[in-house]
Amino acid sequence: MSAHASPTLDAARAIIIAEIRDYLAQPHPDHILLVRAGAGIGKTHICVNLAEELGLDGRRVLYAGPRHKFFADVMAISKRPDLWYEWLPRQAGNADIGKIETCRHATEIAAWHARGYDGISFCAQVCGWDYINHDCVYHAQERNSFPCIFGQHAHLIAHPLRFDVVIGDEEPTSAFMHEWVIGMRHIMPAGLDPLADLTHILDVMTKLATQARGLSGPKLIEALGGAQYIIDACAAFRATPDSLPLTPKLRQARDVETADYFHLPTLVDLLMREAQLCLAGENYLHRIILNDGKLLLLLRKPLAEKLPEHIVWLDATGNPLIYEACFGRPVQVIDVQPQIVGEIVQVHNRTNSKISLFDEDGEREAAIAQLQAQVDAIAARHPGAALITYQELTDTLARGALPTLHFGAARGTNVFKDVPALIVAGTPMPSLPDIDKIARMIFFERNKAFDTRWTQQQITYAYTAPDGTGRAQMVGGYWHDPDLQAVLWSKREAELIQAVHRARILTRQVPVYLLSSLPLAELPPTRLLSIHELLNAPEGINAFRWSKVLQAAYELANEQGYFTIADLERKLNISRLTATKYWRALAADTATWERIDALRKTSGRPANALRLAGNYT
Repeated sequence: MSAHASPTLDAARAIIIAEIRDYLAQPHPDHILLVRAGAGIGKTHICVNLAEELGLDGRRVLYAGPRHKFFADVMAISKRPDLWYEWLPRQAGNADIGKIETCRHATEIAAWHARGYDGISFCAQVCGWDYINHDCVYHAQERNSFPCIFGQHAHLIAHPLRFDVVIGDEEPTSAFMHEWVIGMRHIMPAGLDPLADLTHILDVMTKLATQARGLSGPKLIEALGGAQYIIDACAAFRATPDSLPLTPKLRQARDVETADYFHLPTLVDLLMREAQLCLAGENYLHRIILNDGKLLLLLRKPLAEKLPEHIVWLDATGNPLIYEACFGRPVQVIDVQPQIVGEIVQVHNRTNSKISLFDEDGEREAAIAQLQAQVDAIAARHPGAALITYQELTDTLARGALPTLHFGAARGTNVFKDVPALIVAGTPMPSLPDIDKIARMIFFERNKAFDTRWTQQQITYAYTAPDGTGRAQMVGGYWHDPDLQAVLWSKREAELIQAVHRARILTRQVPVYLLSSLPLAELPPTRLLSIHELLNAPEGINAFRWSKVLQAAYELANEQGYFTIADLERKLNISRLTATKYWRALAADTATWERIDALRKTSGRPANALRLAGNYT
């Protein structure tokens, strides 16, 4: 990994350009180049310009973006838009939104792909070669001569054109993950030898699927007849050239609905692999699962065979372990992190995790209300502030007044690049089972079971307090398993880093409030605040009730000129003990309140009271 500590913005751009040019000059690199640099540094500008240079030099470039709308960003940057073509997927048309029809059977061919077949086998049967060669809008794209092709991440898996260089933008792992769901009635395709052992195994698997709830691993192997039986059955199937069912015949597009799935080559390979591991007594990762009437295969899609040797990828939070797994090549990382210009104010008391905010228990509403109080306090100080939070809370926390994005949809967008302030509320993270599932797909070559121990580790903030001391936080994670931890980091820490950078903190003096206790080395806090400090509440009392206490105190002082502990107790409907704590906290603010002892009851000792300082009427 090549790291460059806090260069200037111009120096960072020069480093990126030099490193990419050096990589592209290598005749046969065996690795991909991963450029980690925050939003606003200009890496997309750099690579769009480089793509055009390469195109003018006679080299064809695939620029892979995260979504269709990203092409508009590319065109806004381009100096030579005449060099570019946006590769369109097979899609139905929609005149209302200007969507061009490229395939008259887009729905059916998507179902065909989902069954495991390549597109051309559908096109040849349903449309015919004459239509493909002369009238098909989708296939006509193959004949264009544009040197710079914009595609989406899915084109890493399959694309009919050949390229000299691939440039990718934003995190691409969703294009690789493949959770193949096969309905019970499709587990055993038609046309298999009824006497073959594999046919018997598939028949048993079909019957088990009706009642299975997450059946996998050694229990599944045993239920299917045992490891050695499965190994022998798979070997016999592989040794018989004509045992694989033929591609279904399609007379018309709708025949896809009844076509079998073409999953046997994949399933047989996985069955053989897991049976061998089971026979050897290994504690292995299960990727064949029977659940609720379905067969699930956890897979990783392979890279397209035609991809070139030169692959440059831009991802501010790219994890090398994940990129190595997906691309099947070593990764050279260029880590360029310029000095942050914006102000990061991190409130460290709470993670504001999904568990605390969405679990169905008595604390849920209180936790959301307390997060709401923090958002409201910040929004009051910064009119025009924007908010990034969980999708389920965008409307609630924004109160209809703040522009919002949600975690998972904020990456790569420029819509908040000019906001006067940004609030990032929460600590996004998939469920632990989902992290495990994602890791099984991404690290598909791995057989050894994950170490799923969830443990705490003390992580230090990149912050020094005014008293010269540091601060740290206990953080949960898969600290004993680098692969699981890599997936967790990419879905938790990386998502927060990406969210904060939506405000372009590398180029603007903009305040960003991070309402998450998670320490992030990439986001050194300018200020580290407690919730009490954020809400201007004294320590030792309920910070979220403090505004109501202040309101009650002012109302009482204005109505009768003073207030006592008993007045607070009655006004707020709270206990004597709690009212005493609030009264003492108010009394400590001698700049606002002063004590008076002149009030006497009809009998007994004088009653302490508070009034606004300087109020002698």
